Amino acid sequence: MKLITIIVAGFMAIALILIIVASAGVVLGDNVAESQATVEEKYENRNLINQYSVGLHHEYQMAFMYILDPTSSNADEYLENKEMYCEINEETFEEIFEYATGDVYYDAMNDINEILLDMDVMFNDFVNDSASTTMEDRHALIDALDSQLSLIMVGESSDDAFGFDFVDQQLMEEINIANNEALADQELMSIVNLVGIVIAIASSVMLGGVIAKSISVPIHKITVASGKVKEGDLSVSVEEAGNTEIRELARSFNHMTASLRREISRREETELKLRDENNLSRFYVDLMSHDINNMNQGSLTSLQLMLLVPDLPETHKRYATVALQQTQRSANLISNVKKLSKLQANGFKLEKIDLWPVIDEEMENVKSEFQSKNFKFNSNVTEGKFHVKGNALLHDVFSNLLNNSAKFDNHDVVEIDIDINPSDEKGFWRIEYRDRGPGIMDHRKISVFNRLEKGDSNLHGSGLGLTLVKFIIESYGGRIWIEDRVKGNPSQGCNFVIHLPGGE
Repeated sequence: MKLITIIVAGFMAIALILIIVASAGVVLGDNVAESQATVEEKYENRNLINQYSVGLHHEYQMAFMYILDPTSSNADEYLENKEMYCEINEETFEEIFEYATGDVYYDAMNDINEILLDMDVMFNDFVNDSASTTMEDRHALIDALDSQLSLIMVGESSDDAFGFDFVDQQLMEEINIANNEALADQELMSIVNLVGIVIAIASSVMLGGVIAKSISVPIHKITVASGKVKEGDLSVSVEEAGNTEIRELARSFNHMTASLRREISRREETELKLRDENNLSRFYVDLMSHDINNMNQGSLTSLQLMLLVPDLPETHKRYATVALQQTQRSANLISNVKKLSKLQANGFKLEKIDLWPVIDEEMENVKSEFQSKNFKFNSNVTEGKFHVKGNALLHDVFSNLLNNSAKFDNHDVVEIDIDINPSDEKGFWRIEYRDRGPGIMDHRKISVFNRLEKGDSNLHGSGLGLTLVKFIIESYGGRIWIEDRVKGNPSQGCNFVIHLPGGE
């Protein structure tokens, strides 16, 4: 009975230690979850501010076009578009204030609002008295409004507690604080777990030493096994043999090591997930920074205004057009990153989609975008024949594929085949998209879908396009891979094979 009492007391102590460790882990886990929720909320507010910034540029782009020529045939349309953007911006601004209430950047947002009210007064005064203004007056008004926009975006200096740059800086500081708190709690949780494990193992070894005075071989085996656990080998187990007490002891030991294995495995998975999410978060922040978005919108507005200047030399117009296209590509990249982020975080609702209008619309879009090229499309896709489970992001799939083909195919005629047939996988369609571009070598056919892997910039999808395509298709439960259009000869073009679940 004395041996049984010792064994029971020892394992009760170990169980108590494990309970304490588990409780501490739950508390720290809740703290980590709370910090992550704070980070998500701040990112949401940051996205709203970026959205509001873009909306302001659109609104005052319309205002500038109206001011340049209030008597033009498009003047009423410019005013209507400005009012539309203004309504959207007001709704977004209200959402920002809901988040900002009580935060350090609340006063900055109030100051921004006051400037916007002054800008509205300036514009409305012009609208009411536009007939008496000269071109010099109009340019002066545009300069004044543009100066106010710049003040809203960046303030008068880097030390100003004002402007979207200041607000963005405050948000990033709060995000960094929340991230640091989450990492600190995670590290503390790892230390608590490790201490609990060490104490539990040490207690088991001590208990084995006491019992070894009364029982020989079976307890010696348990002692040896405990030593292996102490060295980090949690795969060890002992034979559940001997009298009742020894069998129960061996069984408890095995249960303990199994529990430790599960706990360590769970912690490793959690830590890996946190690292991956942290890396991905930094990746998104790098690409979708507030500064890049502001610069893009400012450049777009300036270039569009330049192209409206009468008698602009043809050389200048060509250079401005190229710059405008490149800036728009940068804006598209930011849009793709946002879609990738939403796909990974929440996904999108799926519905029954007819592929014909999706493909037909994107074929027309690529012809419109690349007007200097000739296209030939061969396809068995007809209206109402092929339905899949998807959503509006299917447009992005075919838009990226078609734009890649148009960009990289240097033939006089860009020829593309799109054929759909039943897949070998029951309930799936097999879509084959074949182009005649430069093709992709075998060793790049997988990594070309991964934005984080560097590769040849002359290959299809050197940006985020194919990464977005892969994410969208996999979010539908489908697959995509690349084959050679002509088997064994990559230089003759690609065959993108897509499996999508049917929409029936």
